[in-house]
Parts: sequence; structure tokens; C-alpha cells
Amino acid sequence: MGKMGANLLLSTRSLAQQLLKTRSFQICNH
Repeated sequence: MGKMGANLLLSTRSLAQQLLKTRSFQICNH
């Protein structure tokens, strides 16, 4: 269970980072 929780946290974190990257990229493009 702890392993699954850590996995979920990791995937959520990477997803958030991707969103942030895309957002800042769009802002820079505009």
C-alpha cells in the first residue's frame, strides 16, 4: 500500500511538473 501511495504521488508530481512546463512555455510564447 505504501508503495502504491508513493507511486501515485510520483506520477501526480511529474504530471504537475509537465503542466507547469506547458503553462510557462505558453506564457513565454505569448
